Amino acid sequence: MRVRFDTSFGAAQGVADLIVLDMGAWSSLLAVERLGGGIHSYDLNSLAQQDDRAHQGAVLGTGQGAVLAGETPRLLLAGSAGSQVHSHVVARNGDIARQDSWALPGTGDLDVLTSVRIGGQDLLYGWSGGRLGGWRIEEGGRLQAVAQNGAGSPYHTAEGTGVQVVSAGASSFLVAAYRDANGLGGLRSYAINAATGALTPQDQLDGADGWGVSLPSTLEMVTAYGRAWLFVGAAGSSSLSVVAVSGSGRLTLSDHVIDSLGSRFGQISALKVVDVDGHVLVLAAGGDGGLEVLRLLPSGQLVQAAQLVEGEDGGGLQNVTAIEAHVSANTISIFVASEGGAGQDGAGLAHYELRRADLGQVLTAQSARLLGTAGDDLLLDGGQARHLQGAAGADMLVASRAGSQLQGGAGADRFVIQPHQGEIAQGRIEILDFEVGLDQLDLSLVPGLRSLSQLEVRTRGAELSLTFDGLDLRLHSADGTRLQLQDIWPQDMQQAYHIPPGESLSATPVIDPPPPVVGDETLVIGDTGDNLLTGSQAADRIVGAAGNDSLWGAAGADSLLGGDGADMLRGQAGHDRLWGGSGADHLNGDRGRDTLSGNEGADRLYGAAGHDVLWGARGNDRLYGQRGNDRLEGQAGHDSLWGGAGTDRLVGGTGADQLRGQAGNDRLFGGTGRDDLGGGQGQDRLYGQQGADRLNGGAGADLLWGGAEGDVFVFAGRHGQDRIMDFQQGRDVMDLRALAQGGAERVSDLDIRSAQGDLSIDTGSGRILLEDLARLELTAADFIF
Repeated sequence: MRVRFDTSFGAAQGVADLIVLDMGAWSSLLAVERLGGGIHSYDLNSLAQQDDRAHQGAVLGTGQGAVLAGETPRLLLAGSAGSQVHSHVVARNGDIARQDSWALPGTGDLDVLTSVRIGGQDLLYGWSGGRLGGWRIEEGGRLQAVAQNGAGSPYHTAEGTGVQVVSAGASSFLVAAYRDANGLGGLRSYAINAATGALTPQDQLDGADGWGVSLPSTLEMVTAYGRAWLFVGAAGSSSLSVVAVSGSGRLTLSDHVIDSLGSRFGQISALKVVDVDGHVLVLAAGGDGGLEVLRLLPSGQLVQAAQLVEGEDGGGLQNVTAIEAHVSANTISIFVASEGGAGQDGAGLAHYELRRADLGQVLTAQSARLLGTAGDDLLLDGGQARHLQGAAGADMLVASRAGSQLQGGAGADRFVIQPHQGEIAQGRIEILDFEVGLDQLDLSLVPGLRSLSQLEVRTRGAELSLTFDGLDLRLHSADGTRLQLQDIWPQDMQQAYHIPPGESLSATPVIDPPPPVVGDETLVIGDTGDNLLTGSQAADRIVGAAGNDSLWGAAGADSLLGGDGADMLRGQAGHDRLWGGSGADHLNGDRGRDTLSGNEGADRLYGAAGHDVLWGARGNDRLYGQRGNDRLEGQAGHDSLWGGAGTDRLVGGTGADQLRGQAGNDRLFGGTGRDDLGGGQGQDRLYGQQGADRLNGGAGADLLWGGAEGDVFVFAGRHGQDRIMDFQQGRDVMDLRALAQGGAERVSDLDIRSAQGDLSIDTGSGRILLEDLARLELTAADFIF
C-alpha cells in the first residue's frame, strides 16, 4: 500500500479539527482553528480557499467541531463561551455565514460535542465540566435539554474527552470517552431513546476490566464486517484500542496496540477511520514525526499496513493535530493538520493520496486455494488451512491455521500470522516466496512473542525455520537463496506491541524488593534460626533471613521479608508490604491497604480488611482477598483464588487455576490453562481466555467470555440473567445438569427464542442470552443435561 504526498496548501494555522462536507453538487474541507483563529473552507478538488471567517468571541479551547447535516449544513463549535453553542451555516461553494449563538440550558461551556438526526429530530450531545448532557435542536436554534447532565455517576466524570453516536443492530448508542482525575481513561455507552433523545446507561469499560489507557485524546467509529467498532487513541499511553459495540450497547475490547520504535503514532492526538471497498483503514498520528496506516481485520485486530515519515515521505507530519479523509471515484484524499504546518512559513495543510485502483479486494478463502488480484489485496484463510496466493499488488496475507501456505507474488507483501479465536496455530505454516528487502513478516498478533530472542531459529538448506510455542513457521526465498534471520528483520523485530484483551498492562508485579531504610524507620533482622520478630508502632523493616520465621508488623506502614523457609508474616495495622521469599509461606495483610507477594513455594495469602493486592508468583498458591476491593493474581502454577466481599479482580495466570469471585461485582480472568471460574453473587464478568475452561457466573446478571478452545458454561439454580459473549457452536457447550430438578432435562424443556439480536434461553431458573446469535439453531449437542 502506497500513500503519496501531493502538496501543501492554504494558510490555516493552529488547526484543531478538519471536517469534510460532501453535499454531492459541491464539497468543501473545513479547517477549524483554536483561540485567536477562525474557520477556513477549501474546495476539495482544487484545494483553493473558498472562504474564511474569524471566531467572534468564542473561547474555543478545543476547537473541535461537528456538522449538523441537512440541505444547508451547519458547523457547530465546541469550546464556545458563556453557556452557548456557536455555529455557522456553510452555504454552497464553502461560503461561511456569520456566527449564530444558541443558549445552552442547564450547563456551562461544551468541551466536546457531536450531533445526530434520530427519529426526525436533530440532537446534540456533549461533555461540559465533566457532565454529560443532551439537547434537542428546535426551530430557530432553541436547545431543549433531553438527557440528564447532573452529578449522577453514570453521567459524571473528571473530564470528558470524546463522544460518538454508534448504530448497532436496530439501536443507536452514545459512547463517551473520559478520563479521571489521574488521567486514566474509560468508555461509557448509553442507549438513545429514539422518541425523546434521553440517555440510559448500558455499559462501561475501564481499568477494572483490564483496559489501561492514559489521557484518551481521540475517538472514532466505523461499522464494518457486520459490527460497530470504536477506536480510542490515548496520548498518555501512546496506545490505540479497538472496542466492539454490540446490539445491546455492550463494550468489548478486541485489540489494544501500544506505539513502539516500529510505529508512528506515539502521543497520539489525531485519528481517522476510512471504510472503502471493503477495506477498513485506520490513520493515526501524534507527536511521533509521522503517520501510521493500519488495517482492521474482521476479528477486530489491527495490523500495520503503511507508514509515512516526516521529511522522507512528505511534510506536515510533525505534531499532528487533525486528520480527515475523503473518498472520491478514483482517490482517497488524506488531509493532515499539524503544529508545524505543511508550508515553509509554518502554516498550511498537507494533502496525501491513495489511489483506489491500487487497493484491490478483501477476500476470504472458501476453498483450498485463494488467488488475489492485481491490486493491494487483503487475503484471509477464514480459519482453515488454505493456500493464499497474491498477484502483482502489495498484498497482506493472513494465516491463522497450521497447514496454510502463503505466496505473495510480485510486489511488497506482508505476511501476517494471526491466532485463530485467540489460540496460536499449533503446527506448520509456510511462506513460499519471501523477497528480501521487499516483503515483511508480521508476528505482532502472536500472543506472548515480544522479541527475536524468543524464537528458535534453524536453517534447513534454503529453508528458514522459526518456532515459538507450537508454531512452526517455514520461510523460503523467492529466488531460492538461503534466508537468514537478518534478512527478515534487519533491525530487530520492530512492530507495534499488542496486548490481548484481559491481559494486564503490567506484566510483572507492582511491588519491588524493600528499599534501604530511611528516616525514622526501624530495621529488624533475624538470624539463621526460627525467629519471632515483631515491629513497633513506627514504620518497620523486618527481614527473617533463613529458617521458619514469624514476622509481625504491628502498627505503621511496614515491610516484611520472610526470606528462606516456611514463614508466617502478619502486617497488622497500617498499609503494609509483605514478601514471602522461598518456601511455603503464610501471609496475612490484616488491616490496611496491603500488598502481598508469595514468591517461591506453595503460599497462602490473606488480604483481610482493606483494598489489597495479592501476587502468588511461582508455586501452587492460595489467595484470599477477603474484605475490600482486592486484586489477586496467581501467576505461575496451579493456583486457587477467592475474592471474598467487595469488587475484586482475579487473574489466574499460567496453569490450571480455580477462581471464585464470591460476593461483589467481580472480574475474573483465567489466563492460560484449563481454568475453573465461578463468579458467585453479584454482576460478574468472567473471561476464560486461553485453554478449555469452565465458567459459572453464579447468582446475578453475569457476562461470560470463554475465549480460545472448547469451553463449558455452567448454570445452577437461580443463575439469574447471564450473557455468553462468544459462544461457538460445535466448540462450546452449556452445562445444565444442576437444573434437572427444576425441569430442565432436555432441549424441549427450554424456551428458546430470538430477543433483540440475541438468542434467549429460558431455563426455568433464569435466562441465558447468546450475544448476537439470534438465528442460531441449538441442538442437544450444545448442552450437557
